[in-house]
Amino acid sequence: MKIKFLTLVMAIAFVGIAHADCTVTTDCVTKTYQTNSVSVSYNGTNVIVKNGEGAVIDSFVCENSSVSSNCSTGDNGGGDFDICDHIPANLKPLFGCQ
Repeated sequence: MKIKFLTLVMAIAFVGIAHADCTVTTDCVTKTYQTNSVSVSYNGTNVIVKNGEGAVIDSFVCENSSVSSNCSTGDNGGGDFDICDHIPANLKPLFGCQ
């Protein structure tokens, strides 16, 4: 139990230090996701947002809209950091890891 708690504390500290934010902008709404990359598909009505692993992280309706995405890192030049690579498998669902 103590090891799990310490692992969780370390993981939270890493998330606070290094993360990336991706913003998806449409005519209807602007949404920000804490992930390293996103891909957006749009069919004229539905916007589907997937993370870098291809998992759907959001979907919403926005008709006749332009869609754009932009990602920026917040890790001060430390390179790509993915918390999912550094935490135990049993804690990955808490951080949205697949």
